[in-house]
Amino acid sequence: MRNKIIGLKPIVDQDTKLLILGSIPGNSSLKNKEYYSCKNNHFWKIIFKTFSKKDPIDYKERINFLKLENIGIWNIIRSCQRQGSCDDKIIGPKLNNLGKLLYKYPNISRIFLNGRKAYDLFQSFFPNLNISNKYLPSTSSRNTKSYKYIIRKWEKYLKRS
Repeated sequence: MRNKIIGLKPIVDQDTKLLILGSIPGNSSLKNKEYYSCKNNHFWKIIFKTFSKKDPIDYKERINFLKLENIGIWNIIRSCQRQGSCDDKIIGPKLNNLGKLLYKYPNISRIFLNGRKAYDLFQSFFPNLNISNKYLPSTSSRNTKSYKYIIRKWEKYLKRS
């Protein structure tokens, strides 16, 4: 059975320079109203390892750290139908108004796309958006690439931010 799901609100402020876009949060994140709350997702582990910091585990502290680093997070999909948490089960995605967000937060100068689904949707629906963007391998535990490969790619670009 497919459920209609609605993504989370963006976590950005006037100081945000880098926006990380995923497709749409998984069921655990939606239930907890916290980005990347699934314990098997590598997102937080990668963020804190890249910056050589200890992961505080507390969600508010994680978000405060992102804000200190001028990093924001959001979903490219506003709503869709999906069975389970897999991107390949997404049907009928309705996209967030990325142009409006970028207009409201003009300091955002780069976008990292967390995973193939987010990247493909970005390329298909925002081809004329004049902003630096980079595909990065999904931090999902379902990614078949090794953790070592994933973190190497993320570190390479996050350290430049």
